[in-house]
Amino acid sequence: MDPKEQFDRQAKYYANSPTFSSGLSLDLLSKLLKNKTFTKGLDIGTGSGFTAFEISKTCTSVEGIDISTGMLDEANRIKNERKIKNVNFKIGYAEDLDYDDESFDLITCRTSAHHFKDIEKAINEIERVIKNDGSIYMIDTITSDQKILNDWHQKIETIRDKSHIKNYSLMEWKNYFEGSKLYLKEIHQTRVNMELEDWMERSGTNESDKNILRNEYDNANNKIKKFFGIEKINYDFKFYWPVGLFYLEKYLSSFILTFSPGFTCLRASSPPLILPIKLTGLAGLISPWLLAGVSPKKIQNALPGGQNPRSPNSTTSLASSSSSFTGIEK
Repeated sequence: MDPKEQFDRQAKYYANSPTFSSGLSLDLLSKLLKNKTFTKGLDIGTGSGFTAFEISKTCTSVEGIDISTGMLDEANRIKNERKIKNVNFKIGYAEDLDYDDESFDLITCRTSAHHFKDIEKAINEIERVIKNDGSIYMIDTITSDQKILNDWHQKIETIRDKSHIKNYSLMEWKNYFEGSKLYLKEIHQTRVNMELEDWMERSGTNESDKNILRNEYDNANNKIKKFFGIEKINYDFKFYWPVGLFYLEKYLSSFILTFSPGFTCLRASSPPLILPIKLTGLAGLISPWLLAGVSPKKIQNALPGGQNPRSPNSTTSLASSSSSFTGIEK
């Protein structure tokens, strides 16, 4: 199904969803932007406009784009209700941004990249329209690199919403960023808490597929249930998807390799990949960094328990903007 058709049809459900109007990832973004100021912001895949409204607090002006006229109608309705004056909404596509080079000093994209038809082209377009000193915050549901978890996650998403393209793992995001002129300064992890019945209603899932999904959740193995926090509550299921927030800037030229106390440098990267790991248990997600030169033994020692974070606000930063190396805590 074309995402435009899906979101035109279900726009009112998304506009009234607390998952989009608030949520842990929006709270996290708000904290990261606190005390920062920008001239011109762009929110890609803006939907009902909630991320655009948030960044409007720190921007002189904001453009919010989406492929769905239904979603933009809702965004404009909410904008008028809130009397927000510095946000403009228009039809736009992530893979073909209708803006001049270096037009924005802040770009956000929250919970929409898994619908993009060409994620690499979208990243290249973001790279083109961001100013050299600009900031980029990419936020989306992410998945595990472990096949059993990844396969189940993708299957569930596509049964529920036929416009879904793909959730990416941390390694896949890393590879896309390394193929661009953007460099990854920070990664934060949080999650989106949901209930199955509400989640299916929001996407307009048909009754036959709803029954398939209920059965999948009921019969998921213990590893899947533990990783995604699946709990049966009467006739419903509570669960969560992990969410990654990626803070990026445009890579300009050379960089200085720096070392911080308590970390071991494993390799320099270009663009600089800066990932000193300070966290408590992201086994299913962080294991992709093995491919970045981190030994399994060191990863195991760095990740007590080896499980997905259970705390509802486990927004652990994996990187420090003052470092420029791939490292792991001793």
